[in-house]
Order: sequence, then C-alpha cells, then structure tokens
Amino acid sequence: MTIKYRELLVVMGPLMFVGIMGFVDGPSRADERPTAPAAKGAQTSAQTADEQAIRKTAQTFEAAYRAKDADAIAAGFTPNGEVVDTEGNAVRGRTAIAKEFRKNFQEQPEGRMSVAIHSVRFVAPGVAIEDGTTSLVRSHGEPAVHERYAAVQVKTDGRWLVASTRDLVPNTDVIPISERLKPLEFLIGDWVDESEEAIIAGSYRWGEGRKYLTHEFTVKRAGSPLLKGTQRIGWDPLRHTIMSWTFDSLGGHGEGTWSWGRNYWLIKMQGVSAAGQASSATVFLTPLGHHAYRWESTNRVLGAEVSPDTTVTVVRKPPEPHDLPRDSKTQSKP
Repeated sequence: MTIKYRELLVVMGPLMFVGIMGFVDGPSRADERPTAPAAKGAQTSAQTADEQAIRKTAQTFEAAYRAKDADAIAAGFTPNGEVVDTEGNAVRGRTAIAKEFRKNFQEQPEGRMSVAIHSVRFVAPGVAIEDGTTSLVRSHGEPAVHERYAAVQVKTDGRWLVASTRDLVPNTDVIPISERLKPLEFLIGDWVDESEEAIIAGSYRWGEGRKYLTHEFTVKRAGSPLLKGTQRIGWDPLRHTIMSWTFDSLGGHGEGTWSWGRNYWLIKMQGVSAAGQASSATVFLTPLGHHAYRWESTNRVLGAEVSPDTTVTVVRKPPEPHDLPRDSKTQSKP
C-alpha cells in the first residue's frame, strides 16, 4: 500500500463527515468554479477575507484563554468594548474586561473555553454581527456548559475587534428537529466521486421521524473496498447547532460542528484515528443546485502533519437502469 493510500485511510476515516471526497489528493475531474462578474467577485472576495479574519478571532480568543492571558483577551475588544451577560450586567472597557477575566482564571484555574461561530453577517461597511456558541469546562471532569451569544465586530485600522458581545437567553420555543435539519434535505440520495485514484460513494437517508440523517460511505480502489463508515447528522440541543458523528471501519471516529454561511455550510471537524492520531479540518460545503456540491477542505491536520488544501465537486449518482421510469426505457417502434 502506497503512502498516499495509507494517508487516505488514516485521514479520511475520522474526518468523513459529509463526503470523504475532500481528502482524495488532487482535484476532481468535475471540479470547475463558475466565473463571477469582476465587481461582484471583488466584493465577495473581500467579504470572504473579512469573514475568515473574524472567524480567526475566535481561535485567537481560545489561545489566550488557554494561556490565561486576560490582557490578550481584552486586546481583542475595542477600547470601549463591552461584555453583557443574560441578566444585563455589563463590563465595559479593556481594563475592566481584563480584570474580569483575571478573576475568572483565579476562580477556575482549570477552565477551558471554545468558541463555535455559527454565522457572520455584514450589516454595514466595517461592521459585522457574529452569532455563535461558547463551551466552557470549569474544571477537569465536569461537563461543558454551552451558551449562545451575539457579538458586534467592527473593523478598525484593518483589524476586526469586538465592540459588544452579549450572552443570549435560551429560546424556550420548541422547533421540531425535522425543521432544523430541513436545510440538509438536498443531501438525501446517492452521491459519487470517481477519479483515477479511487471511487468514493455515499448514500444519505432520513432516520426515523426525520430526527437525523444517516450516511453510509465506501471508498474503493480497483473494485476493492479500502474504507467503509457510517455517520449520523442531527441537532444538538446543548450546543444549539447541527452536529455530525462518524465511525469508520478501521476504528477511527470524529465529530463535526455545522453552521450556515452566506451560501455554504461551514463544518469544523475533529477526530481521532484507530492509531490514536488526532485530526482536524475546516470544510466549506457549497450546494451547486440539486445534483452537485463543492467540497473545500482546509486546515487539514493529522497528528503533527499538515496536509494541503483540496477542492472537489461531488455529483449525484445517476439512477440504475432498473430504477428509470418505464417510459424512458421504451423505444419507439418504426
């Protein structure tokens, strides 16, 4: 087995969340990006760069929190920035924010916090509204506490800073899980990506009561299976977001956190291989009508190794001849 295929099996297993296709080296034969008008393309490119910069601020915050660096956290706010809790209590100004975080670090020295940004909306030039979830583990062994938040980010001297962030009161309105998952309905069906390297096939089906989606996938080379796996995609009521959980035939497993952008799904993925290597990736899944979607896999890490970004286009599998309507198989007679 070549090094390429050893990497394929180890990386694809724990990180197969919507389609393994993004981890096959090289572009798909179907991978073509539409050309946008220049002005619109420039605007979209600028917003994409700004959104990436905003999402990176979450990583900067997490790193500062791990380091217990209150001043670094406060530096991510505007000079008059504020933090407001669910009861309306506000801490304003960098000095006060740093003081508050130092107090938290003293009270919870083992505390760890992660941030999942669900959406970024640009409401004016240099102004964006960020919605997301924070997950706080106060001490080792305790379960995580998840809270929704909304933040206003402003661009100052080329840098995005938080002007205001507010913890949100949990929504008590009951929204059926099937409604929350309805935006993923386009995935239902059979999908395939064929190349000289491998054939990767996946099938998505609704679970009982449409409370989750199931996904069965197979990777084949020269007709022989290299990897199989199963996945469930559902609603996590604690994180208030769509999640996916995947298990592969080699013993690897992982999970993904989903959020909707302007026209794509952003999936933050992390997992572990059967050999115990941690893996992670950031995926942009863009629907391309009913019969295809683009899969862009970035920031791919397996253990201590970084893999190059990759982009492919996955297409809906055509129906088998016996599945075609009867009229389509009837030939006209002379």
